[in-house]
Amino acid sequence: MAVSICAGCGSAEVSRFFRAENVPVFCNVLWPTREEALAAPRAEIDLACCGGCGLIWNTAYDPSLVEYRARYENSLHFSPRFQQYARGLARRLIDGYHLEGARVVEIGCGQGDFLRMLAQEGCRCVGFDPSYAPKAEGRGENAPGMRIVRDYYGPQHAGEAADLVCSRHVLEHIARPLEFLAMVRRSLEPGEDSRGEPGGEASIAGGGVPVFFVEVPNAMATLVDLAVWDVIYEHCCYFTAVSLRELLERAGFEVLRVSEEFDGQFLAAEARPRRGGSVCGPDPAAVEEVMRLCGKFEMSYQEKVSNWRAQLREMSSRDRCAAAWGAGSKGVTFLNVLAPDSSVVETVVDLNPRKQGLFVPGVALQVMAPEELQSTRPDVVVVMNRVYAEEVRAMLSGLGVAAELVVA
Repeated sequence: MAVSICAGCGSAEVSRFFRAENVPVFCNVLWPTREEALAAPRAEIDLACCGGCGLIWNTAYDPSLVEYRARYENSLHFSPRFQQYARGLARRLIDGYHLEGARVVEIGCGQGDFLRMLAQEGCRCVGFDPSYAPKAEGRGENAPGMRIVRDYYGPQHAGEAADLVCSRHVLEHIARPLEFLAMVRRSLEPGEDSRGEPGGEASIAGGGVPVFFVEVPNAMATLVDLAVWDVIYEHCCYFTAVSLRELLERAGFEVLRVSEEFDGQFLAAEARPRRGGSVCGPDPAAVEEVMRLCGKFEMSYQEKVSNWRAQLREMSSRDRCAAAWGAGSKGVTFLNVLAPDSSVVETVVDLNPRKQGLFVPGVALQVMAPEELQSTRPDVVVVMNRVYAEEVRAMLSGLGVAAELVVA
């Protein structure tokens, strides 16, 4: 990806602001042996921000290094807290757009967890994902009216009729997001809805007009709340509300709503195909604020890393052992960035059974089930995501593990 031109709007007003070397290419691919985990491929991150639209992207991203196959695993659906959020989102979309019996296409559906929720509510669902593994451990049975295609979604699939197209936590993995969104827009030419109904009041977006729902990580959580462990190679683009809205409008959508979700960690947008008319362009004040935050991010990042190194060294000096709760992007980044000080973390646990028994790239710690903490008895449990802190606290209490709980 070129540094001189914005990956979203094409502006040359680009500022580089953060660099990280030797990071794992994949945080969401764990390895069957320690040796493979230590030899996991690495690359560099070189973030830039566009002064025209506020998009943030990795100028050093090489898409040839990133291939999504069955070993890729990033499902959060084993967490009761996340399940609650996902079910609430499915219900809101179904009620808001009258989707009972409607056709839903999900781009990048993973193992079909969210798609299954929609299908269980009566939607007819088709999902696309090259990492889909039909026999994956812990994966529920496909609901009636649901099928998954093990492939990337592309123009060859645009004939799939849909009343709703959704794409959750996919756009940040796409090096050319504007081209992708324009392709989705072309697939949503309205007519009769997929039930053969002209629409009337079929959806709040307008009778018979298909709707696009997209959800991405909220870059403001990284820039403002300093969720620095979210800066990973797999994410070639980082979105704020202003850049997400601008991209959707440039791709030919009318943006109905942009909202922060999941305690501010996600951005969600709902849009429909735009019929003519001009767009206003991004809010200059919002873009300027993103640029300001990017300008101070390097210093804030280094300060947080230094503070955590000090905490880990203090634990080590007191012969305290720690466990990391969460073997996803945050956990893998935390352990790699803070190595060798992170060696005080002797255990990594995760609720996802598909991760248990595998090894974390770069540091080669084996992922265990939470029940293993009953035998390892850590002094400290570092929760990788603050959203799950109370859930983890309750689980530790249920396991009889009296560890100090801290949030990364």
